[in-house]
Amino acid sequence: MSKKEKDINKGRGYKVPTCRMCNSKWSWSQAMKQQMKLKSRIVCKYCGHRQYLSEKSQCKHAVLSIIIAFSLIWVFNNTAVPIVLYIIFFILGITLLSLTSPFLMELSSEKEQL
Repeated sequence: MSKKEKDINKGRGYKVPTCRMCNSKWSWSQAMKQQMKLKSRIVCKYCGHRQYLSEKSQCKHAVLSIIIAFSLIWVFNNTAVPIVLYIIFFILGITLLSLTSPFLMELSSEKEQL
């Protein structure tokens, strides 16, 4: 990892994914690209080793998804808002989930089931 990448990740309040084999820290964009592939295995850009989402990370993603889903259901059932606002809330929920998921990402060298 270059000095610039280390400086970018230094002192931030969030946790970026770290490869379990080479201990390289990934940037937000690298983690996002890996998650957008929708595969169970994630390949480290630096060492090429296969990584998987840890059980703890899968649990965090599931909890956040459930919270967003129930929030949207509550809004839909308890408000009389035009359908356009429902669609906007849905898009905002999906966007929130997508943008925060790299920060919840923890890697494991073995495949773990939730």
